[in-house]
Amino acid sequence: MLNFPRILTAALAMGLLSTTAEAALVVSKAASHDVDCAGGVCTATAADAVLNVGQLKSLLNSADLALVSGAAAEDIVVKRTFSWGGSHTLTLDAYRGVLFKAEVTSQGEGGVSVITNDGGSGGNLTFTPKGALSFSNTGAALSINARPYTLVDSLAALAGAVQAKPNGFFALARDVDASLDGTYKASPVTTQLDGSFDGLGHAIDNLDIAWQSRTEPRELGLFAVIGAKGTVRNLDLAALHIKLVLKQYGHHAGGVAAINHGKIRNVTVSGASIEGKAHAGGIAGSSDGDIEGSLVQGGHVALSDGDHGGGLVGENAGTIVGSGSSAAVSSGFEGTVGGLVATNADSGTILRSWSSGAVSNRGGTHGSVYSPPSGGLVAVNDGTIDRSWTTSAVDGGFGDEGEANTEYVLAGGSVKAGGPGWGTGFTEENEEAGTIATSYTHASIDCDGCKVAGFIMHDCPVGASNYWDKSVEPTQAPCAGLTGLTTAEFKSGLPADFDPAVWGHDATINDGYPYLLDNLPR
Repeated sequence: MLNFPRILTAALAMGLLSTTAEAALVVSKAASHDVDCAGGVCTATAADAVLNVGQLKSLLNSADLALVSGAAAEDIVVKRTFSWGGSHTLTLDAYRGVLFKAEVTSQGEGGVSVITNDGGSGGNLTFTPKGALSFSNTGAALSINARPYTLVDSLAALAGAVQAKPNGFFALARDVDASLDGTYKASPVTTQLDGSFDGLGHAIDNLDIAWQSRTEPRELGLFAVIGAKGTVRNLDLAALHIKLVLKQYGHHAGGVAAINHGKIRNVTVSGASIEGKAHAGGIAGSSDGDIEGSLVQGGHVALSDGDHGGGLVGENAGTIVGSGSSAAVSSGFEGTVGGLVATNADSGTILRSWSSGAVSNRGGTHGSVYSPPSGGLVAVNDGTIDRSWTTSAVDGGFGDEGEANTEYVLAGGSVKAGGPGWGTGFTEENEEAGTIATSYTHASIDCDGCKVAGFIMHDCPVGASNYWDKSVEPTQAPCAGLTGLTTAEFKSGLPADFDPAVWGHDATINDGYPYLLDNLPR
């Protein structure tokens, strides 16, 4: 099966990343202990219970089997690959959460029932990169928290199921190679998703969408629109390609959804290419919903001109938590571009997130009437940014009379532009409603003739505990809530007020600069 790195925010919150001494009922090759099996039910009797995978298969091949963590173990972790035939049902009943670290396959008619938060709270159904729940027979029964899910094994089947019941519950039975479908001229799923789609740890590979029009707007992505009640989770998209050849503004393009009003969780987009005139992002073109624990790994978001492009989201008016992007982002002419998000609206919130892909905005040439914003993390911030960082380099180009195309730069790599204008390490201007707190930058600024500032040019951040590397860029006017540290100070330990329960420090990670414990750089 195809698997790609995924940010495991949900799993970290569950405390399920350790491979030893887990406080969970663990399915592994080790000998069973602290588990009581009787009458088709195996119940943990201690915090670190183990059920041997061979014993599990023997029991499941004979009858229906339920694994129950209870309050003693709290969680269920599947660490060993196994499969079974026949028609028997496997039930995973967790006091808190269920985590798949290996692939489990029903090869016959046998169903699966997953129950989370059965007495506890804060648990989820999650998958590591090697974890998946697979079905050879899409007629098999799957239920998650007592909701029956329709299993699909192709994009056509998914589109048909959503069209028939937009508020239904759907799951991907196995990996899908979308190259067999050829090139789509619209989103594979054009009906708004108002229900739930769970990828169950699987990948959709080689999805290709291309559209050319002078007049007709399009929303292009796996889903055209995710509604306010819609959810997409536990999915990988690999080698995605979306191309728009258009003459008008107002289009949207995103790997998971062109427009997201709902929830996107634990999703990875790897090696994507999204290009054209649109509000575009690796996950969503625009979002006023929630995006959590999601990653855009590599690839390129390229605006032909205008509009907003971000590695993760073009325009954000919702919440982004524990997510990141290493995608390159560029604009050919007068586009607003950011390594994570182009524009964070006044209702937008970005927490514990990062970007590392290069940002290039070469559209503003000498004589241009507009010098569009560019940012390593966010180009324009009207909302809230907290506990976030960026190492993205920004190449801002030129605007009118050579003005630096870096008016709003939130960067942690290098800033390059031409003057006269501005070159700033974090952001040129934090908008009136904007808040930036507990964040940092270590940007170097290459900006001939520019006014420069290590963190912010004016309108200080409304927040506290922000830092910039004054060894890399010493110029910065006094600003409340902002402190300059030397490179040596940054690399010697966490800055003051950086919570060690949130931030980590290790000389071998992130070049010795602080990193987020639940959202490691990729």
